[in-house]
Amino acid sequence: MAISKMTEIGRITIADPVFVEALKEITEEEDMQGKVFLATKRGKIVTETAGLSENDVAQILRTEQEESGRYTLTFCVVVKFGESMHGLARTLADRIALRSLQKNGSRPAKVTVQITGVQSKALMRRNLEIEIEYEDQ
Repeated sequence: MAISKMTEIGRITIADPVFVEALKEITEEEDMQGKVFLATKRGKIVTETAGLSENDVAQILRTEQEESGRYTLTFCVVVKFGESMHGLARTLADRIALRSLQKNGSRPAKVTVQITGVQSKALMRRNLEIEIEYEDQ
């Protein structure tokens, strides 16, 4: 699904692949690299986001728009063993909220980070959700 916003010059629509690409860029930043990885609902790490099908994008991220025009983002990640799950989730949520604010002028109402696994020598499956809510500006 995509989110849309009406402005003076027309409707702005942002599709899910735009958010997935932004998340990929965030996970590749110097302080995040190797600590957190985009993943599917089943915990499979996604290494390349270019050319993903609509179904693949739906396995990584979901957007839902409320009647008020605010929206929620839910996405899946795998974290490296020994890292703070809550700290990484908070950092990811804050950075994607900031990118959203820069791109379309509004922050999401809520960002849900689903931790689907922990990576050590082998991938250990997890099912943990961390929700961060943002006030309307």
